[in-house]
Amino acid sequence: MYVRAAFRTGDAVRGLSADLLFVDEVQDIAPGDLPVMMECLSHSDVARTILTGTPKGYDNQLQTF
Repeated sequence: MYVRAAFRTGDAVRGLSADLLFVDEVQDIAPGDLPVMMECLSHSDVARTILTGTPKGYDNQLQTF
């Protein structure tokens, strides 16, 4: 299990390989950083992502899913 903070940038997870990606407080992550984090799943047969957070309004990433 890897626990990384990616609040300001997704660079903290570059180079990691994973089957599961859990992202909490997704509303605070910059829109371009989520695809960077999801690249950790590129070699996985399972490749599951779980996004959680609390919307602060209607203009956030949680509304796009």
